[in-house]
Amino acid sequence: MAPFLTSFFGNPSSSHFYGTQVKKVLEESRRKVAELLKCDSDEIIFTSGGSESNNYAIKGCALELLKTQGRNHIITTCIEHPAVIEVYKYL
Repeated sequence: MAPFLTSFFGNPSSSHFYGTQVKKVLEESRRKVAELLKCDSDEIIFTSGGSESNNYAIKGCALELLKTQGRNHIITTCIEHPAVIEVYKYL
């Protein structure tokens, strides 16, 4: 990780040198994680952090349950992290 915090800090979606270098490493990392989890690399999503990850996971599960089973009721508690509570409020 250290080189990407100090020298190779390009956006992997950019076409400049640093962006393309970071994209190569990101895709190789995705492949390795998929191999460890025994899944396809397109099933691996890297996010910017916990809030974005929670958002994807909660919305994904809730919307899938609504679509496949018609279930639209979610129970949570007031001790959840604010980022989690906000996703539930949105839903």
